Amino acid sequence: MKSTVTHIFYVDDDIDDIEIFKDAVHDVCSDVKLTTLTNSQLFLTTLQKINKPDVIVLDVNMPAVDGIQCLKLVRDSEQFQHIPVVLFSTSRFVTKLQESIQFGANHFILKGSSQQEFSSFILDLCEGKLSPLQEAN
Repeated sequence: MKSTVTHIFYVDDDIDDIEIFKDAVHDVCSDVKLTTLTNSQLFLTTLQKINKPDVIVLDVNMPAVDGIQCLKLVRDSEQFQHIPVVLFSTSRFVTKLQESIQFGANHFILKGSSQQEFSSFILDLCEGKLSPLQEAN
């Protein structure tokens, strides 16, 4: 499958989650370049050094600088503010979803989703077909 998205930048402090994400991208859209980083504090400087990605995926719960803070940095940067940002989290708290919407995330997915849901998410991600976030009721 030829993907619409050619480059994903993924930041997560959990190596196991990075490996799961890498495997899923390789299985579903192997032509997509995936750049990973385990340190959120280096996020923006690394983002400025690599070719601009088509989408950024951020773990919400990271030490020092969390995914919501990284999202704010992206949205405050004229250079990167138009890149779609997906937040990836174990948190089921509605407040995290609301913060994601408030600060301009394009999508939010829960870690631990079923394999089918996760593969579907990766396919939609690679094809640029993620549905926009909606306010939780």
